[in-house]
Amino acid sequence: MLSLVKQVGSHVTAFAPGDKVILSFAPCHTCRACLSGRAPYCKYLLELNFSSKRLAPTPTSPTSTASSAPTTSTTPCTDSTGAHLNNFFFGQSSLARLVLAHENGAIKLDSSVTNDELIKFASLGCGIQTGAGAILNILKPGPSSTIAVIGAGAVGLAACFMASLYSPHRLVLVDNSPTKLANLPEKHGATHVIDSSAMKEGELVEKLMELTDGEGVEYVIDAVGSPQILKDGHKAMAKNGTIVTLGGVVKDCGITINEHLVKGGTWRGTHQGDSVPRVVSFSFLLSLSFLCDFLVVCRRRMGYMRRTAFEPESQC
Repeated sequence: MLSLVKQVGSHVTAFAPGDKVILSFAPCHTCRACLSGRAPYCKYLLELNFSSKRLAPTPTSPTSTASSAPTTSTTPCTDSTGAHLNNFFFGQSSLARLVLAHENGAIKLDSSVTNDELIKFASLGCGIQTGAGAILNILKPGPSSTIAVIGAGAVGLAACFMASLYSPHRLVLVDNSPTKLANLPEKHGATHVIDSSAMKEGELVEKLMELTDGEGVEYVIDAVGSPQILKDGHKAMAKNGTIVTLGGVVKDCGITINEHLVKGGTWRGTHQGDSVPRVVSFSFLLSLSFLCDFLVVCRRRMGYMRRTAFEPESQC
């Protein structure tokens, strides 16, 4: 989400009207996790981002203590009758031209940022930082490694592109949408692309094992959240391998502790790819612009968005 600040609250000190910002999740910036550089695991993450309401008291309130659990209150947003409306989903609820956002979820950009750059940076606040962060902050694969990215949406493609910079021996991109795969630009980063739409149970595992000479994949990224995908990814994971779950799973995937134990594997969940948006430098944002260009091309080819949808008209 890209924005131009229109107005700030009386206690806001980090922003002023006219600032160019990106919106992301809202941490409290006061708990132990936030102060130790682990903002995605903020103590008050659920209350600040998924309650759709303000906090009363807030974690930054002088009356709150480390042991006191914040309670949700109403929001300042109302309908024409004056009834309160839910807001602040992910700290912002940004599917609108005019947004009321939490100060802690906004990242100020340099005043020299152009509109074209602002358009590119809009998608960094969630999907790209999650996928790219899974590679940069968690897996950090070595050269000649084997990596499978399951899911070719924004998160999976960001992970795939970032993984390609580590010179892997095999980088396999998997998706079950022939249309999506057909619309990928040529330079997608993967050494192999698998269309799993017509595969029967077990065939994806067999294909991944074949591509890795029967040893399995060292690093598996699940960007889907399907129980069957997770099960297949785990079966195709090499001994001492790592699987990172980026998609939310609503059902048990049927993997036993013993299956995981004998592989000596690591199973890691992540929120936002362990990324801390406010510590990312402007130069690093520019270096990630190729990811944004790629995703914009993909989505336009598939008719998911119009060019005007990226015009920096939203304000907060």
